[in-house]
Amino acid sequence: MFVNSPILLHEPARHIPYGIGILSSLACRSGFEVGILDANAFRLNRELIRRYLKSEASEKPIDLIGISGLVTTYGFQKEIIPWIRKDLPNTLIVAGGGCASSVPREMLEWVPELDMVCIGEGEKTFIDILKHLEDRDFGTVEGIYYKADLLDWPGTHHKHHKKSERSIRQMMAARARGEVEIIENPLRPLMTEKELNGLPYPAWNLLPMEEVYFPNSPLELSDEALQCKRRIDVISERGCLYQCTFCHHNYMGGDLMPDGTRLEPSVRWQSARYVVDMIKYARIKMAIDFVSFLDENFLANKQRALEICHLLEEEELVGVVKWGCLGGPQTIDAELLSRLKETGCTYISYGFESANKHRLKEIRKPHTVNQMQKALEMTIKAGITPITAFMVGYAGETFESIYDTVKFWVRNGIQCAPFFITPYPSTELFEKNKEKILSQYDGDYQKFVEALGDPYKYIVNLTSFSVPEILGLRDLMVTHDLKRIREYAKSQGVEIKDEETTPVPRELEPTNFGEGPIGDLERRS
Repeated sequence: MFVNSPILLHEPARHIPYGIGILSSLACRSGFEVGILDANAFRLNRELIRRYLKSEASEKPIDLIGISGLVTTYGFQKEIIPWIRKDLPNTLIVAGGGCASSVPREMLEWVPELDMVCIGEGEKTFIDILKHLEDRDFGTVEGIYYKADLLDWPGTHHKHHKKSERSIRQMMAARARGEVEIIENPLRPLMTEKELNGLPYPAWNLLPMEEVYFPNSPLELSDEALQCKRRIDVISERGCLYQCTFCHHNYMGGDLMPDGTRLEPSVRWQSARYVVDMIKYARIKMAIDFVSFLDENFLANKQRALEICHLLEEEELVGVVKWGCLGGPQTIDAELLSRLKETGCTYISYGFESANKHRLKEIRKPHTVNQMQKALEMTIKAGITPITAFMVGYAGETFESIYDTVKFWVRNGIQCAPFFITPYPSTELFEKNKEKILSQYDGDYQKFVEALGDPYKYIVNLTSFSVPEILGLRDLMVTHDLKRIREYAKSQGVEIKDEETTPVPRELEPTNFGEGPIGDLERRS
């Protein structure tokens, strides 16, 4: 039984748990019975989750609970896992996804009731775990951390060897005292593109598509996205070409390892044929009308993007399925944009982050401000809506860098609220600023991770500004108040030399829908 953790409770559940969907299909293919408790889709609280799991377990024992979510869901996982252990004492509890990959050892230390975490790509790892449910011999399973006492803990299938409530409490107490060894197995090698092309499609039939996800299809990212009725997401890449300091890719390429070494930047794509065949299948089976490509590097591989466009035409999907994607301004050109438009692309979400060259260099963004400007103009000329994501609160943030970003917005007619840059665990940004970050949480790492529940909110101050200053400056950014930013900078002894900002011509003025979920996903990737 998979449990999908709730996230972004202030807005509707818009995106399916893609990884859980694929793992469910793989488990079904291997002959296992699988259920998905989508607590995010239905916004379930602890009591409803407990009631559902106990009801399911009364019909048939649940051998394994797989709980997943981004690191922003740690607070939920910490709350629910002890109750799952209490209600289902002999069930193996495994955590995966972004949270587990970010703080694997810490999760096992902080949550004594948790048995195991999976890091990196989970497809092969999860099937290996299922194969060892009976013998509990996990020593050869790559890509996991687990508690050493699992060998002494028969599962639900051992009818005569179930642990008593008393023995369970004793084991949990031993874990809480740090008396149980945490075993770290080697990281699993990355899957090849051939292997990725052999994966099944997500188990849409096990997800509340009709009840939740299709009704929540509209996205405020383009007119067509706002009007769609039956949207799906597609994630068809692994890893990343770049090394932005605020990103972590679950050990799929370019990530900082726990021992301080770094994986080489790498990205693997599923083939254009695989992608278009999946879209065609979803169109036939579910009558979808829109696809959101959530790949961060979707436009980095121009040949693949053009092949996807060609296959969409070949399979007669153009006109019946619209779509949108993410892109980097450094990788696009007029030819590519023209083909995207012809085959139904309605928006491109750009992670610009800042319009100051020093801040872009600070976080190792692979583009320039000039490339940002050209990308906006070319995208609008192509008839595609550009969505822009920005951040504020960099370690080196200055009045000048804030001012440069707002001037860029004014010139291009951009209305948005920047995210506060957040140093998520296991990112280079976190490691470089760890002491400063934890000092704001009384030195308590777990307390900081628990605070990561809402990426829209201020979490930690990395700047030399005070907290009231950076919060106030962000508000002035949102309202394009260049005058007050300049005046406040002057009161602090900083003179901002400015030239008159000339807005772009009306026909080039972009539409921006603000804090959309695609920009949020890009920031939290």
